[in-house]
Amino acid sequence: MRGVFFALCAIAVLGKSNTAAAYETGNELLLICKSSHSYERGHCDGYIRGAIAGFDAGNVHGSDGVTSMKPPIFCISRQVTILQLRDIFIRYLEQNPGHRNLPAEPLLFSALTIAFPCGSIR
Repeated sequence: MRGVFFALCAIAVLGKSNTAAAYETGNELLLICKSSHSYERGHCDGYIRGAIAGFDAGNVHGSDGVTSMKPPIFCISRQVTILQLRDIFIRYLEQNPGHRNLPAEPLLFSALTIAFPCGSIR
C-alpha cells in the first residue's frame, strides 16, 4: 500500500503541479474539513468533489486531451455521500500525520484507494 501512496504523490505533483489543488496541504484541509463552520466544511466538500471530478476527467481524456480511458484506482458507489467521503479523508489524515505536510490531492486519492478499491462491493 505504501507504493500506491508514493505513486499517487508522483502523479499529483507531476501531473497537476500548476493547479491550485496541488498547493493545499493535508494539514490545511484537515483544519477546514473538521471546522465547526459550515462554510469551511463546504470548502472541504467542494475540494473533495472537484478533485474526484478532475481525476475522473483526467482518466478519460488524459493530460494531453486525447481519450485514453485508464483503469480507475478507486471505485466509489453512487450511494456514498459526501459526508462519508469527508469522514474517510479526515480519518486518513489523522492516521497519517507524517504525510499531512504533502499536497492534499494525493492524500485524498490514497484515502479513497484504500476505502474504495476497485473490484470490491461497498
